[in-house]
Amino acid sequence: AAIRAHLARYLALAARDAARARTVLDEALAASPELPTLWQARAQAEIGRLGAEKAAVVFAAVAAVYDKALASDSPVPLAERGDLWAQYKACADDLCDDGAKLLELARAYAKWRTKADLLARPLGPVPAIKRKRAAA
Repeated sequence: AAIRAHLARYLALAARDAARARTVLDEALAASPELPTLWQARAQAEIGRLGAEKAAVVFAAVAAVYDKALASDSPVPLAERGDLWAQYKACADDLCDDGAKLLELARAYAKWRTKADLLARPLGPVPAIKRKRAAA
């Protein structure tokens, strides 16, 4: 998987073949969809189109990658999604002009953060409240 990510980076930067780089990353994701680094590399391949296309078009492509990686049925383990969320939020801050999309992203992040926190440290039983008995 790491070798395919490096090959894709080479294809995108040195060979200037972004389409082939995306194909290599898609093949790697098909083989190992649980690796967050491959999803980040795939999103970076889309970000590489910034000079040739408008920011809104590029952000839509990047958002599609991150939305798939961070979906509730995603094979990426819940605890390993933090870097993906950080990259997604940074990309949205830079490229997204849609306030509704930014709000939706913030809500989805908060929902994930809550799940991840509870998974990392589940809530224990609620302690019983000790009440003082009134003197009779």
